[in-house]
Amino acid sequence: MDQQPAAVRFYRRLLRLFPAGFRERFEPDLLDLFRDKHRAAAARGRLSLAAFWIRVVLDAAISAPAERFARRPARAAGGVLPMQGLLQDVRYALRVTARRPAMSLVIVATLALGIGANTAIFSVVNTVLLRPLPYRDASRLVMVWEQMLERGDDDMPVRPANFFDWKARARSFEDVAWSRDAMYNVTGDGEPESVIGYRFSANMFEVLGVQPALGRVFRADEDRPGAPKVAVLSHKLWQRRYAGDTAVLGRAITLNGESYTVVGVMPPAFNHPQGTELWTPIALTPAIAARRDVTLLRLVGRLKPGGTREQAEAELAALYQDLARQHPETNTGMTQRVTELGDPGDAKPLLAILFAGVGFVLLIACANVANLLLADAASRRRELAVRSALGASRARVARQVLTESVLLALAGGTVGMLMTWLTGDRLAALFPANISNLNLPLVERIDVGAGVFLFALLISSATGLLFGLLPAWNVARADLQGALKEDNRGGSSSRRTHGALVVTEVALSIVLLAGALLMVQSFVRLQQQRLGFDADRVLSARLLLPQYRYGDGERVAAFTRALVERLQAMPGVESVGVTNFLPLSGWWGTRSFFVEGRPDPAPGAEPTADNRLATEDYFRSMGIRLLAGRTFTARDDGSAPRVVIINETLAKRYWPGEDPIGRRILTGGGEDRVAHEIIGIVGDVKSFGLEEPTHAELFFPYWQMPWPLLGVAVRAHVDPASLSAGLRQAVWSIDRDQPITHLLPMEDLASESLAFRRVGMMLGAGFGLLALVLAALGIYGVLSCSVARRTREIGVRVALGATRTEVAALVVRQGLLMTVIGLAIGLAGALALTRWLASVLFEVRPGDPATFAAAAVILLIVALLAAWLPARRATAVDPIVAL
Repeated sequence: MDQQPAAVRFYRRLLRLFPAGFRERFEPDLLDLFRDKHRAAAARGRLSLAAFWIRVVLDAAISAPAERFARRPARAAGGVLPMQGLLQDVRYALRVTARRPAMSLVIVATLALGIGANTAIFSVVNTVLLRPLPYRDASRLVMVWEQMLERGDDDMPVRPANFFDWKARARSFEDVAWSRDAMYNVTGDGEPESVIGYRFSANMFEVLGVQPALGRVFRADEDRPGAPKVAVLSHKLWQRRYAGDTAVLGRAITLNGESYTVVGVMPPAFNHPQGTELWTPIALTPAIAARRDVTLLRLVGRLKPGGTREQAEAELAALYQDLARQHPETNTGMTQRVTELGDPGDAKPLLAILFAGVGFVLLIACANVANLLLADAASRRRELAVRSALGASRARVARQVLTESVLLALAGGTVGMLMTWLTGDRLAALFPANISNLNLPLVERIDVGAGVFLFALLISSATGLLFGLLPAWNVARADLQGALKEDNRGGSSSRRTHGALVVTEVALSIVLLAGALLMVQSFVRLQQQRLGFDADRVLSARLLLPQYRYGDGERVAAFTRALVERLQAMPGVESVGVTNFLPLSGWWGTRSFFVEGRPDPAPGAEPTADNRLATEDYFRSMGIRLLAGRTFTARDDGSAPRVVIINETLAKRYWPGEDPIGRRILTGGGEDRVAHEIIGIVGDVKSFGLEEPTHAELFFPYWQMPWPLLGVAVRAHVDPASLSAGLRQAVWSIDRDQPITHLLPMEDLASESLAFRRVGMMLGAGFGLLALVLAALGIYGVLSCSVARRTREIGVRVALGATRTEVAALVVRQGLLMTVIGLAIGLAGALALTRWLASVLFEVRPGDPATFAAAAVILLIVALLAAWLPARRATAVDPIVAL
């Protein structure tokens, strides 16, 4: 009786890859032999069984196409399982590879570049786009945001009262959890440190479907005001600050001056929201839960089984319309948006484009290698004919060629995988580590694990079959017996086949080259944009002053004044400025305002601007231009009249063609409105990166409303990094327990804001250049083979009076013909495909004619150079020797 029904069923499916005639003749014998071999392998252990299955699958992948190429049914080799001949083919392929080392090295190097590049990009795609979230049924997890599109507010946290109004009425969700961001100063057990934290509702971990690695998560009774304070640590913080000590459970730690008990440690993969290192209960008070004027809660919902994001969004749209009717003063014009949890944002389109581009590179490499193997097969026709005459079937000969191809591809894939493993983490430079307000995921390392290795194995095997099919097909259909009567030069593969492969290479290359030039042009134009500040020689730092120690404005102002005085006294310092939100920092906030003398807008349509504070030397320290009026002075303190500085965008939006200096804006609501006189206009600053539109900004004097969130900018006469130690000392001389974060030159931040674009552009340009080189090599290789095959013909032409110029023109014309045909096809394809680049281009049209013309000219020049070398060799043919 059959002892392995599942294994036999799988082997039957593999046999379906073979032609029907083959199965009719050999399937019963092969199944019997398979059962015996499977039992024997299983008896020897798992390793032997795994090796057995690898041989079976590889044999089917190589033998089935070979059998289908055969003109006559293959001989049955005495009922022997086909895989038994595979080891013989591998040994012979190794001998053939060693016999032609130069050609083998060229093929392996070409494939290593193509497969290595594909594997490297796949490792990024796998880390960012494909790797599932470490949560139970992650596909059912969504996030809910509020929007006020009329005001330009997109994807804001949800107002608490709105959420609790619709939470019980929403039927699309199994449950919804809420949270808010927080910063925690960790002190008392080592160097002070600021960490990104989140305050979670007690059901958040249950909604996400995740369990702690150590201890427990919050209980419901701990998520209420006045409850004992507890905390859960991230695995990263546990390892970094507490050395992975399991005794941390139950230990008291000091967060923002208060004692918290550690109750759990999360697994290494848990990172919600990204970059968070500490979680505490949110414990909303009833007063906060009833507010509709603050965007506070970040919601994670778990959809009911079978529910969809679109259904939830439609249900919430109706609920928000009802909220707008009930509370028009706060909810008019408000909509909502439901997104997938872990949305990669702007990373998805660029990574998809890079993955497609590197796939084109591999196809070009395959065409190149196929051309080389076709030429090699032509030179081996007598050898293959001898094997056929000695009894080898056409299918067996074709299988030998496929085995050699797969072996070369696996060698190239191994080298490419090694390159990926050694350089994988360098691709993490795509994702900024210090700028959190870009719409990009936080990626600290690229995962080069089992999934990437499996991808490399699969793509190597598929690549070997892809470029080996054409030579195998040629061998299977050739007149091998006739080759025994020819000399070594008699057989040759079709010139049209060689030409078609080169045309394919050129067509794919022009698509990649045009796309690369568009990306380079886009990046150049992006770099030409002005950030609006001078990042050169500026050191930046961020501080969060804890409320328990700096609970009022006077204490905050005293700390800030002391810090500014100490920093200004440091050697090499030119000026010191302080704000609440530094450009490119990821810290930001908005404020509604009204223009004095104008009617109040409808509820929900109030003008808003980014809310920023500035000391008197902030604009000078950051190199922000003053366009009109004046900047703040030390006299603009709490006792002085309220003043404000606006940026150019806000001035043009609300006072187009007018001078706003001396006008007033109103902040606050009802009878508590405060008037601020506009005293200056400063240049626009790209606070969210060069690609984001410029926001309207209001700058208020720091000394009129001191804020515990400090962004420090120190302009220096020297290298700003050399002042880092002095800045730390200045802070700790005032408060030894005050942490400092993001202490780095502003120039590094400015560079990092373009990192995703820069690295993406460099990769795209590299793929375009690689495609260009491979196309040139393809043209050179085909023309070189053509000259070698046509040596007698060229000799005859020269003997009959052809000049060297005419002979060279003959070769160059052949190369240009293939190039022009490939260009025509490729340009048409590029026009259709580059429109997918629109989402990653900046101020460049995907179909830009100048870019396409430049790509065509570059490729023609390279093709001429590639054709010139074989043409030069053709002119050196001696007709006496050739004849």
